[in-house]
Amino acid sequence: MRITTSMDEDTYRTLQALMEGRRRSKSKTIRDAIEFYARYRDQVMDDGRMNLYMELLTSGEHLIIDVDHWILFMRILEGTMEPEEFWEAHHQIARSHGDQFRGKVRDMEGVLKRLEACNLFKLRKASEGEFTLVLGAAPSKRFLKILLEEVAEGLGFDIKIKEDFSKLRVEV
Repeated sequence: MRITTSMDEDTYRTLQALMEGRRRSKSKTIRDAIEFYARYRDQVMDDGRMNLYMELLTSGEHLIIDVDHWILFMRILEGTMEPEEFWEAHHQIARSHGDQFRGKVRDMEGVLKRLEACNLFKLRKASEGEFTLVLGAAPSKRFLKILLEEVAEGLGFDIKIKEDFSKLRVEV
């Protein structure tokens, strides 16, 4: 179905920038924008949640943490869980993430990008199948290494992780 529309110069420049950035046609860019709006219109328009999420996450000062992990952290702080219980529970939660990611990611790069979006680290692609994870805090290294190993195993991905002082290097 063909539709004709008009737009002001600023909107047209925005459309052109979107087309160039993604190398898509005008029609494809507009279809994608409509699909995005339809999927997220409640969060975008009604209560501004999406803008708030974007503001919080793009600053790099906030994280998205799984609820089960949040509960583990609180239990450690309250003193109702011993450190070894924490790590055992973390292994279990990480394994379940592998199940949850099935069908949502196609490869280990997809897993890493998803976790980077949570602000758990900054992802740098060194080469095909080689990634460097720059950690915000070195103490998170063990937590992330276990998470990555368990998720990869659950998805059937073979990875090797090398530890640096404040980085993890992942080879797929």
